[in-house]
Amino acid sequence: DPEQELPRVLLALQTVYAPNTSSSTAGPNNNAVSPFDRRDVADQYLTSFQRTAVAWIVCDRLLSTADVNSTTTEDSTLRTQRQFFAAQTLHAKCLSDVYQLPPSSLPSLRDSLLNHFLTHATDSVRAPLENRPANRPLVTRLSMAIASLAVQMGWTTCLTDITNSILTPHPELGPAVLELFRSIPEEADSNRLVLANEEDLWNYRDMLRNSSHVVLGLCEQAVQSISSNSSDVATTEAVLSCLQSWIRIV
Repeated sequence: DPEQELPRVLLALQTVYAPNTSSSTAGPNNNAVSPFDRRDVADQYLTSFQRTAVAWIVCDRLLSTADVNSTTTEDSTLRTQRQFFAAQTLHAKCLSDVYQLPPSSLPSLRDSLLNHFLTHATDSVRAPLENRPANRPLVTRLSMAIASLAVQMGWTTCLTDITNSILTPHPELGPAVLELFRSIPEEADSNRLVLANEEDLWNYRDMLRNSSHVVLGLCEQAVQSISSNSSDVATTEAVLSCLQSWIRIV
């Protein structure tokens, strides 16, 4: 049950990432003891949790900013660590645990991951303007999860779909979309990828080769935008990284 598992995961993550603030539920008048009073116990639980089917739903909840209210810097740091754990777990599961889900649920999983990507990529753009660090590792890990799921689904129109649904209405997310496009061939080439039918992988790779013009066009547009803003280091790095990935793998 996700509703029962979520509080356990939150407590375990607090024990791992903020052990000085986590406390046992035991007290002078309370005989109950926290199951995660030691970090190694919490680590073992989280490792086991990541392999379960309920992790799909719980991690989706953890990525929703509405689930965790942060009022201090410490709360914000813990929330960032929780969200990265969730994205990391979903990435691993998209590589090898998709069999736990009915095929009919994969489009909704994809849409949810894209929504999380849009939310956190937008936040990373806004963060420097608000004098706070951008959470780029989270955006990168979400990109990897989406790219892994794209292979599992045989999502052959992923490049044009992402361009039309995210980049066109949100051009400021160009570097984040380039990061996502960089991940697409890399995840298709991952030795951790587990597919029900290996032939699907070859068909997907053929699609990548046939769609490479979409990536080249985006990189060209990004380079043109850089020429008018020579200080845009993030876009420059994203273009070079994306091109390197596609040239090396595709």
